[in-house]
Amino acid sequence: MSQPSPLYFKISFRVLLILSFVLGPQASLATKLQPNSGAIQLNEKALLDMALSSSPVLQGIEAQNQLAQLEKSRLDAQYESRLNGEWSYAESREDGLASFIPVFSPERRAGLGLNKRLPVGMNVAVTGFQSQINAGNVINAATRTGATVNLEVDLLKNFFGRIDRNALLEKESAAEKAELEAELGRKGLMMDVRKLYWSLVANQLSLNLSQQLVTSANKQLRDATKRSRAGAADKGDVARSRAQVLSRQSSVYLFQYEKEQLEYQLKKMVPALVDKKFAVSPDGIDDAVRGVLACVQSITKDQKGNPDYSSYYSVINLTQKQFEGQRKQAETTGDWDLKLTSAYQISEVQAASNSSGPEFDGDFQDGYSVGVQLSIPLEGDIHDAELAQKRLVEARFKSEIRNLELQVEETHKQVSKSLILLQEAASALNQNVINLKQSLGTTKRKYRQARISINEMIVEQDQLFSSQLNEIATKLQVIHALYEYFKVFNTHPCPLNEI
Repeated sequence: MSQPSPLYFKISFRVLLILSFVLGPQASLATKLQPNSGAIQLNEKALLDMALSSSPVLQGIEAQNQLAQLEKSRLDAQYESRLNGEWSYAESREDGLASFIPVFSPERRAGLGLNKRLPVGMNVAVTGFQSQINAGNVINAATRTGATVNLEVDLLKNFFGRIDRNALLEKESAAEKAELEAELGRKGLMMDVRKLYWSLVANQLSLNLSQQLVTSANKQLRDATKRSRAGAADKGDVARSRAQVLSRQSSVYLFQYEKEQLEYQLKKMVPALVDKKFAVSPDGIDDAVRGVLACVQSITKDQKGNPDYSSYYSVINLTQKQFEGQRKQAETTGDWDLKLTSAYQISEVQAASNSSGPEFDGDFQDGYSVGVQLSIPLEGDIHDAELAQKRLVEARFKSEIRNLELQVEETHKQVSKSLILLQEAASALNQNVINLKQSLGTTKRKYRQARISINEMIVEQDQLFSSQLNEIATKLQVIHALYEYFKVFNTHPCPLNEI
């Protein structure tokens, strides 16, 4: 057997060098793309359940809701009935200032009462009491027992409770609004999680497609190398094939980077996935798109958003009530303050409270008092404060109401138009991919028959690749557009709104 020539070893070394250059990165890439063993296979429903049970976003939403409930509870507590009790004992060993000015010692007093603030500008208090005094040998256990009724009525600033009623209206509206906003916040979280799920699905489809193109590009490189050795291709063809491999590998790395970013966002929303391996199935996106397109007609048939399908309309109404309540409160800031105060008391006096059968000095007797309290601001500073408060309330709430109205109106208009355009784009791209696949099949046959150059085939492959990526991206946009619509029209009857 003859020994291999030095030329043989030289050629073999070059071939091995080329293969190591081509297959080395590919082997590493294949390892990176290998699915993780034991990874959790996620679907849309399972991911939502995990988000609803562990997401810190929900805790933040609930905290905002509870803050509004707390403010309402604090206001309600101001009108709560209160039971008050008192007891006191005082003793003194001091000398009197004069013989006719006795020192009362010891003194005892006990009382039990009920007071309540009414949301009509009134305060009512009812108190039962007993007081006992002693003054040496002059007064022995003189005891007064009776009851007092106190009434305070606002005659001007809070007349018939106009401040109270408006404060209650504002806080009740704020609490109801917070409940609805919490519901909308939870809906927004669900839609964001579902959007991330389908983004991962689209990313996996693009990644799989890119990996297939890398495999195809390597095959073309090997074919170009063989042709070059046989003299059927030049070094430019080989270099072009090698550049194609590197280009398609870079696409894979970019999609891998996108996947890492999507997973990072998802873990922030769903902490249950932290430190866990998970994967999504690339199947199902076509069914989801068909589900979206089935909803398009029911969305686009209305020129305006349907109030029955969105809690935002109720939020707008409650914000308007808040505005009215705070505006009327602001209008009373600089008013004069005039109050009527009155008290009525009935009591009896007994000579000795320690005897088992006390003797009374007389029957129950009554007494009363009536007065008014007037407070007038003089310098005008509080009037300036009233004007500033009214401007603040008006600017704040008018801006909020208009923003809410625009959000509802523009979401319906924009998404309606977007869904129609995306529907047409998805259909056109799908047909384009079908045509390009047929064309590429013919081009490959011509290339194998050496009727066209490798450059022409690469150009057509890139066109198909670009169209397929655009098709995947458009399908994802269709899903995202509908899910954004559901954030605002949270009760829309489309089946995809609830899973």
